[in-house]
Amino acid sequence: MILKTKKFNHRTSVSTVLILISLVFYALSTSTLYALECQLDNAALQSMPEVEIKFELPTGELLKFSAKLADNARTRAAGFQRVCASTIEKSPILFVFEHESIPRFHMRNVVAPIDIAFIKKGGEIDSIQPMAIYVLASRSRPLYNPRQAVIAALEVSPGFYSEHGIDENTRVSWVRH
Repeated sequence: MILKTKKFNHRTSVSTVLILISLVFYALSTSTLYALECQLDNAALQSMPEVEIKFELPTGELLKFSAKLADNARTRAAGFQRVCASTIEKSPILFVFEHESIPRFHMRNVVAPIDIAFIKKGGEIDSIQPMAIYVLASRSRPLYNPRQAVIAALEVSPGFYSEHGIDENTRVSWVRH
């Protein structure tokens, strides 16, 4: 048996390793950039009043949770932008629109994944979608929107809906505190 071996090229190997190290460093630094700039709170989030969200599950069970209410252009535009992941976990945001519409949500300047439920006029859930943070090195910037016109959208931490058995057969209502 004869084994053929490739001649070791020191210059090529060092260059390859340096390029790989640079790419890893860039990926780590850019992915943590937003996390380093996050705020535990911000003026828009502070100005949002509290609402009580009620979920009526298909089983008849009623679940209640508190959330922040984004019901004007300023608070809807701010959402969870630049807010730390720990704040997103404990402070869902209900976006309420003046009239039925098909809003488009993005994850620009958001530091952690979010799940969103789009809510139709009668309280039915149009869809529940996971929203991923942007990878800075990628050109992909997805937008998230409902299938039909809705009056509200509820952003929560990932897994919230599945953990509580909330799906498209759940009815949603809310009352402002």
